[in-house]
Amino acid sequence: MLHRNTALTVAATKGDLAMARLLVAHGADVNRVAGDAPTTALESAAIAGRAEMVAWLLAAGADVPAGADGEQLLSEVEAAGDREVAAALRGAMRKREQG
Repeated sequence: MLHRNTALTVAATKGDLAMARLLVAHGADVNRVAGDAPTTALESAAIAGRAEMVAWLLAAGADVPAGADGEQLLSEVEAAGDREVAAALRGAMRKREQG
């Protein structure tokens, strides 16, 4: 199966912060869902355990998925044992809940 990921999703998965910054500076949407693989750059970075990328994407305005999707992402990250990424996601979810 061919997956059409955005350049930002690829950079996020690889942890290439310089490329992510360049792409966003030139208009890449941090919340765009990538083609056949329905994930955002934030979701891809979180699943890949890229804590620095997750923090940067959140600061750049990336949204943690709401509801069950957000809880599923958090569960996957916690199951992988990535405490730093899980803490960043939890913090963003709390911030959203507080408005």
